[in-house]
Amino acid sequence: MTAPGFFVIGAAKSGTTSLHRYLDQHPAISMSSVKEPNFFAFLEGVPAFAGPKNLERSAFLGDRLTREKYGFSIVTWEAYERLFASALPGALRGESSVSYMYYPEAAQRIRRYVPGAKFLAVLRHPVDRAYSKYLQFRRDGVEPCARFEDAIAVEPERIRARWSPTWFYLDRGYYSRQLSAYVDLFGREHLHVSLYDDFARDPQSVLDGMFRFLGLDPVAVDVGRRHNVSRGDVHVPRLMWLHDLVMRPNRASRLMRDRLPQRFVRAVTPLARRVVFRTAGTLDYTPLSPALRTELTSRFRDDILRLEDLLDRDLSHWLQESA
Repeated sequence: MTAPGFFVIGAAKSGTTSLHRYLDQHPAISMSSVKEPNFFAFLEGVPAFAGPKNLERSAFLGDRLTREKYGFSIVTWEAYERLFASALPGALRGESSVSYMYYPEAAQRIRRYVPGAKFLAVLRHPVDRAYSKYLQFRRDGVEPCARFEDAIAVEPERIRARWSPTWFYLDRGYYSRQLSAYVDLFGREHLHVSLYDDFARDPQSVLDGMFRFLGLDPVAVDVGRRHNVSRGDVHVPRLMWLHDLVMRPNRASRLMRDRLPQRFVRAVTPLARRVVFRTAGTLDYTPLSPALRTELTSRFRDDILRLEDLLDRDLSHWLQESA
């Protein structure tokens, strides 16, 4: 098997869905046909993660819970190799799994199989990332806590109960702890880190830097449409079954994607997305209060300072928001 040469490892809710699609537009890059295969995170099988109980049951909600517990992960070499079946000869292969950043075992496994791998990461202010993920889960019907404060208050209990890490809103924001494994195993020169604000403001410039890091000439990319943006987290499709079918990995969508030509899938998905959100309502939510934002940012202070040293980059603007 020809393994990927690079990996997008995170962070979750930091534009990685858009990044995956943008990178795939480079003529010398072939991204995996499925984002989030999680192969190296669960090479020995997916653990039996816990999660919320007593939610309204439906086939699609069941699939959604399975997805958040990594139940759709790729766990065999044969299935993983099929993700690159359409890769052009000589193309640089890449895949995106934000679980790799959270699990240090993933870095060790990638080092074993792809010792020269390179890694791309986009980091978002950890409080913004946490709240964005919470809103997404409220929209999707898999977060039982109606208030963000309550969800983060029970997070330690969820960790002890071995919930899936997708519900760890704060714990997944300690970036220096997660990235240090990659720096230790591969060296700082194999890790390229961008900030979400820069990516949102000028994606082409950020992409140019990534292309150079990967040893490729920059090319113009169609960045006119962003994918899985945070604004979508507060818009609730009234046809949630259609949303899940075309926008989220599940048994039905996987079956369709396997049987339909990739060009057709890529052409139809934007149209289906417009249909899904055309009838969307709005999730009732309240922006984070300045006091809560300050309190939560202070929790990340030590990790942000360590991240500055790890990346040799000034992140004082993240800390100033807690002043």
